[in-house]
Amino acid sequence: MLLVFTFVFGIVFKARWGDPNIKSQSLAEFALIMFSGQIAFQLFSEPVSRASTLIVSVPNFVKKIVFPIQILPVVIANATVFQAAVSCCVLCVLSLFIKGSLPWTIVLIPVALIPMLLMGVGVSWFVSALGVYVRDINFVVNVCLQLLYYSCPIFYSIHSVPIKYQAFIANNPLTPGIELIRSCLVLGIVPPIHTWVFGMGIGIVVAIAGYAWFMMTKRGFADVL
Repeated sequence: MLLVFTFVFGIVFKARWGDPNIKSQSLAEFALIMFSGQIAFQLFSEPVSRASTLIVSVPNFVKKIVFPIQILPVVIANATVFQAAVSCCVLCVLSLFIKGSLPWTIVLIPVALIPMLLMGVGVSWFVSALGVYVRDINFVVNVCLQLLYYSCPIFYSIHSVPIKYQAFIANNPLTPGIELIRSCLVLGIVPPIHTWVFGMGIGIVVAIAGYAWFMMTKRGFADVL
């Protein structure tokens, strides 16, 4: 997928990362930056995309045994963290091969992952509970994830967006998490503390709201299933 996206956006459309703070604008650098954005987005999208059928697929956990079903989205998120860790290792190997070194900021990756992970778990709680009552919600979720995918700065820099649209992209709830991971993993820049605080704030609010919604609606799961 990385090779396909690099070919389409980097060779066919001749896209380069339009950030004036980045000196290198090579195709390889563009591929690394784009790959880091995809890793960050996957950390959010993977648990959310699986959440709509998460509770419906295990009715026995709801009706026949005493089981804390609220931990299921967390389990999916943990599996996604492992996938993200493998992807980060692949990206580090590519970066070492292309650039000849790794930035010391990769040690900050666990901290940078937290905001995106909180948002993924929070939305998963909301979607998994809603999926019990609205069985076709997965189609809506997939469309929404696709819209989010292209409205996040994954294939393009915020600096390359026309000024009148930059606020829209910057205020995307997923943008801080993507920028945090990209800065630590590829750019070798310590992210501004306010970006991390903003991302954490959004993540905590989404996680609390999603958990509250799940616990409020779970009492009716057994009747519907």
